[in-house]
Amino acid sequence: MIDKPPILLSHAPAPKAGSIAMVCLLWLVLCALPASVPASEALPADPPPAGDSPALVGAKPLPTDRPVTSADLEPIDPNSPKPFEDMEQDDAPKLILDLQQAILLASQQNLDQIREMEDIFLAEVNLQTVRRSYLPIPTAEVSAGMNEEDDQAGGAQPSVSGQTGVSQRLPLGGTASVNVGTSYDRSTRVRDITDESELRRFIEETGSEQSTTTDSYRPEATASLRQPLLRGAGRLVERESLTQAERELVYALRAYALFQQDLTIQTATT
Repeated sequence: MIDKPPILLSHAPAPKAGSIAMVCLLWLVLCALPASVPASEALPADPPPAGDSPALVGAKPLPTDRPVTSADLEPIDPNSPKPFEDMEQDDAPKLILDLQQAILLASQQNLDQIREMEDIFLAEVNLQTVRRSYLPIPTAEVSAGMNEEDDQAGGAQPSVSGQTGVSQRLPLGGTASVNVGTSYDRSTRVRDITDESELRRFIEETGSEQSTTTDSYRPEATASLRQPLLRGAGRLVERESLTQAERELVYALRAYALFQQDLTIQTATT
C-alpha cells in the first residue's frame, strides 16, 4: 500500500479596508480630469519678437514705432521668374468707355470691317477701269531702225517712223479709230549705168559719178470702223461690263452698311 503525500492548505490574508479606499479615490480623481488636448493647443505659442514680420520668414524686419514707407520694403527682383505672380488681376487699371466710344473703338480694331472696306476699294478700282474703256483712248507709237540692201553704198541706213491716233468704243459694240503718222528713210545707191547717155543724165541729176543718196518722207493717215453684225452687237451687250461693275460696287456698299449695323448691335448688347 502506497502512502499519499500530505496536502498542505494555506490561507491568503484578507485585503485591508484602507487599500480598497485608496484605489477608489484614485479612480475618482482620474475620472474628474478633463480630456486630453493637442500639444499645440495645450502649450501657447510664443509671440514673435518685435520688428519681425510674421508673414515671411527671413524677410526684412518692418519698423513698429513709425509708419511703414516704400524705403522699408524690399525691391522686387525684375529677373525673378514671376515677380507679379501674387498680384490680383482686379488691381490692373480699367478704362471706362461710353457707348459711342466703345462702338468707335470696335469699328477701328475689327478685322472683318477692314476687309469689307478693302472690298469697296477694289470694286471702285474695277469700276474706274471699266469706265475708262468707254472713253476715247489716245495712242502714240514711234519706231526706229537700220536698213541695209545689196545695192546700197555706205552700209546700213536709218529708218524712223511714228504715228498717233485715237480710238473710241461705239454704243452698238463697234470700234472707230483714226491714226496719223509719217516715216523717214534714207537710201544710198551705187551707180550701175553702162550707157553713156544715161550716165550723163545721171551725173547731171545727182552731181556724182559713183553713188546717190535719197531721203524720203512718207506721211500716212488711216481711219477704220469695226462693227459686229450678229454676235456682240447691241447696246445691252456693249454696256454689260459697265453695269456689272456698278452692281458690284453697290453690293459692296450694302454689305459694309449691314456689317456696321451688326457690329453696333453686338457692341451695345455685350
